[in-house]
Amino acid sequence: MSFPPSVLERAADRKLGEPVRAFDGRVGLRRALVWAGPAVLAGPVLVLAAVVLLAAGHSALGTASAVLAVGAAGAVVSFARSRGIEPVRVPAELRSRNRVVYLFGGGFVVEPGGAYGWDDLVSVGVSGVRHATQGRTRYRFLVVAADGSEIVLDRGLPDVRDLGETVLMEVAGRALPRLLERVRGGETVRMGPFEVCAEAVEKEGERLAWPALGEAGVDNGVVYVRTRDDVCSLTAIAAQVPNTVAFVELCRALAAGEEVGAGVGDGEDEDAVPRP
Repeated sequence: MSFPPSVLERAADRKLGEPVRAFDGRVGLRRALVWAGPAVLAGPVLVLAAVVLLAAGHSALGTASAVLAVGAAGAVVSFARSRGIEPVRVPAELRSRNRVVYLFGGGFVVEPGGAYGWDDLVSVGVSGVRHATQGRTRYRFLVVAADGSEIVLDRGLPDVRDLGETVLMEVAGRALPRLLERVRGGETVRMGPFEVCAEAVEKEGERLAWPALGEAGVDNGVVYVRTRDDVCSLTAIAAQVPNTVAFVELCRALAAGEEVGAGVGDGEDEDAVPRP
């Protein structure tokens, strides 16, 4: 997909570098409208026809029109739920899909929306819900900028996991050195339900000292730190921990007494995005 001149200009103003890829939610929106549009329009027409026919005494035809109207409504509901969308959320889902995220080497542009460089972003939260019918995981990334604004990347965008993982790793790579500097400077850093200081990581009063740390990671949507003997284990849902990757790497670095290098995400975890 080509990048519109207006987007390239905005990216150039923010010095976002070379264009990489466009994630166009409007493609899915157009497909949904092509499929569901006729059924949505047919419903009111059939209801009106049923009322007119029943009033005119054509009970058989009126009943048939009413049945078809119910069938049209059912088709729309089934179509929405097959894609994990509750009917009451259809308007919000349509708005979510009516946008494009243009990814650049140094950040991204949201249309409609803002332009963000990697240094403008402070945290990324990730959650995922597995849809029982199709067995697919639907990811949602909440990106928070330094000015407090929030950007939601969700199923309204194609290949949102690829996009979210890129943003997650870029933000974590910049957040980790800052976090390490703060902790080693004597500050206690709160990351979701965890508190991290130079001596230990703590959650709800339970404390795990760095010399005792055996493993830190993410598994099945759960962030964990545990002792070598598994006697103590602190866990939290990944969606509750902003900058999940940075948190895990921070714990590993503090436990090992190492300086943080450039290879965020090069540790034991196979996936930067936690799987539910």
